[in-house]
Amino acid sequence: PVNTHCIDRTTAASWTDSTFNTRQRVGPLLAAGVPDTLGTSSVPAASSGPDIVNEERNEFEMSVDEDEAAVYASVLSLFKEADQIDLCFLVDTTGSMHPWIDTVKGSITSLWKRINRHFEASKDIRLAFVGYSDFDKLRQERTRVVKFTSSQTNYLRELSGIQASGGGDLAEDVMGGLCAVLDDLAWRENGTKILIHIADCPCHGREFHDNSISDDYLHGDPEGKHHHDVMGRLAENGIQYFFGKITDKTDRMVQVFDVSLREQSHQQLCITTFNATSGNTDQFKRTLESIVMQSTQRSLHVSIHADEKLRLTRAPRQLNRHQVMDFKAIKALQFTMHRYKSVKSIDNVLAGCERMMVRFHSRLKIAPTPFAEGGSRLAYEAFDTQGRVSVVVKRSKYTNPRWQHPMHFFQDMEAQVVTARFSRDFNSSLITCYEGTTSLYRLEVLTLSVAITSGESRTQMSGEYMTVERLLTGDYKKFTDNGSFQDASRPGKLLVAFSHWTHWKSGGKLLIGDLQGAVNEKERVVYLTDPVIHALGNRRRYGGKHRGNLGAVGFRLFFEKHQCNRYCRALQLPKSSMD
Repeated sequence: PVNTHCIDRTTAASWTDSTFNTRQRVGPLLAAGVPDTLGTSSVPAASSGPDIVNEERNEFEMSVDEDEAAVYASVLSLFKEADQIDLCFLVDTTGSMHPWIDTVKGSITSLWKRINRHFEASKDIRLAFVGYSDFDKLRQERTRVVKFTSSQTNYLRELSGIQASGGGDLAEDVMGGLCAVLDDLAWRENGTKILIHIADCPCHGREFHDNSISDDYLHGDPEGKHHHDVMGRLAENGIQYFFGKITDKTDRMVQVFDVSLREQSHQQLCITTFNATSGNTDQFKRTLESIVMQSTQRSLHVSIHADEKLRLTRAPRQLNRHQVMDFKAIKALQFTMHRYKSVKSIDNVLAGCERMMVRFHSRLKIAPTPFAEGGSRLAYEAFDTQGRVSVVVKRSKYTNPRWQHPMHFFQDMEAQVVTARFSRDFNSSLITCYEGTTSLYRLEVLTLSVAITSGESRTQMSGEYMTVERLLTGDYKKFTDNGSFQDASRPGKLLVAFSHWTHWKSGGKLLIGDLQGAVNEKERVVYLTDPVIHALGNRRRYGGKHRGNLGAVGFRLFFEKHQCNRYCRALQLPKSSMD
């Protein structure tokens, strides 16, 4: 899942069936991958090399034959490990950083409350703090360490004594701070490990900054600490590194660190940069919550696919969720787009009836850097120059061949169109139950397309598959996941009931979960994107475990957590559809 933003529904006119210029019939996406009827002129064949489709078929068949209880125990263990969160703030505590130290202090209580409220204490979180300054202070005074604790009271008490002070030259003892993170803190062996580094100046050494930075130690750290060694230890410990950018002075340092971390982790870890310029506490709180969600999802994702040694792309991770893009200077690329038409009925879904697919061409201007990321993809803002509408382009984070295989992208598209069919019937059922009520939320699933570069678009994206959907404006929200998380807000309860209803409506054949999107309070609409479908039988139709489809194990994880709410009761759903 990735952060997206809300848009007025009227701007999506170009994304209706009226824009399609070619139509084709294709069968459901099973083990065959991309339907042959699409034609090689618009959908290139899979790259040469290993037979990825057969590899995935074999893996799927093995997973189906496994004992369900063993699979459930294994998956539950991975969820519990991912829910063990060790989060450390690494902060420059020299004089210029006073506002940001106060921002961190002011965000802790809210972060704890948000996590406990949203996850109902299912997440075991510990916080730590490392503050560093510079060599103008004695060794014992250069770093301040608050060790990992699960006590909010103790943590805040320790933080209250940390104040910003000192600083001679602009460069700081960043290496000393990073070494304290590794040497003075007892990170748990398993679980989600998060480092949030906030600084306005780089470390010592001319390779980390330009000549505008005053630095008393241009040859590097005076105590001989080297960034390759530090990044190697971060990689060895599986610590996810987030950097809060305040000024451009740190850009070169972060770039050097990122290259080293990628190399040391064999392209499995990188530095994700977020905008910390404003020091706005409310914005920082939302960023922290997003980082925790994103990191736990990545930990789980990497654990499930540990045998694959997932390799990240070289795409930059400078995430700016509040960026305002100017697309005038960006070149438009030609894409061939593919999209399923709406499913006529739920019965057609369950019977595996053929889908109608349409194909059309579009020109997109894509932002150079992503604004958000999920467990397996990066999200880029883009502009459709023909439809005159803002969209989101989602690209795979991984270079492994199976993650670039077109089958995955078409399965995502099928999952979204199936969810759209279920959501429309769910809306009708709710209206019947709450006749005359005007305050009901309505569910709307974003239409997804699969895009492939075509024509003159010979860029680094050539031959790459990606998905495209409408851009949403507003705050992205995670309502449920495949594990313990079920949001307790009013829209969240409605979506939990929707998951329950899909299992009942399908006769126990599938359950739609992992729901996220945005709420338009004015129109009383919940926009949904990137759902996961747990399904029995041929689970590869919805991507298998690579797209979160856990089959009966997914059903069990949901119902062990679920408590029926007023929407479930209004729809007269059984208390447990597993009975």
